[in-house]
Amino acid sequence: PREAPRHSTLGLVYAANWLWTEARLAFQNAARLNPREPLAPLYVGVATQELGERDEALRLFRQLTQQFPAFPQGFYRLGDLALRAGAVEESQAAFEKLIALAPQEWRGHAGLGEVKLRQGNASAAANLLERALELDRNAKPAHHLLGTAYQRLGRTNEAQRELRLGLNALHFPMPDAWSVSAPDHMRLLQDQLELAAQLT
Repeated sequence: PREAPRHSTLGLVYAANWLWTEARLAFQNAARLNPREPLAPLYVGVATQELGERDEALRLFRQLTQQFPAFPQGFYRLGDLALRAGAVEESQAAFEKLIALAPQEWRGHAGLGEVKLRQGNASAAANLLERALELDRNAKPAHHLLGTAYQRLGRTNEAQRELRLGLNALHFPMPDAWSVSAPDHMRLLQDQLELAAQLT
């Protein structure tokens, strides 16, 4: 009962199987038992967001970035959720911090590029999104956003190409030490089928 890693593993098992209420409780326990570990409060925020409590999740991510100012995943989560909530300036500051902490992470450049699109600055957005794709040519969300930026700049042929490359883009959060182990805990039938498909 006093081992934070056991609680965090239990939380991951719950989260991997979409049991977010139980997951949040386990992550809260892990955070209480080891207050120096940033991943536990990060996942409290993730579980809260998954439960549809957006404002509370934003509060938790703000608190996390203040408590752990060198933790890039916290700024990614804050920037991403703030942008979805329409808090564009807060999102911009978070993505700028993410770029400073993890300059090789494409999501920081893509996130800031999306902020620039929201602000009507397609040229700055295109530059940032091009940089994101230099870091990861397979980042479909960045291709889609770059296509949108090119459309606004009147670069029609390039826009069509990028939009094709970004077709059916899926939103994958910035990975961390816990998220990479989450597939090991999946137990739902659909998850098992997806894992099996990956092994064939």
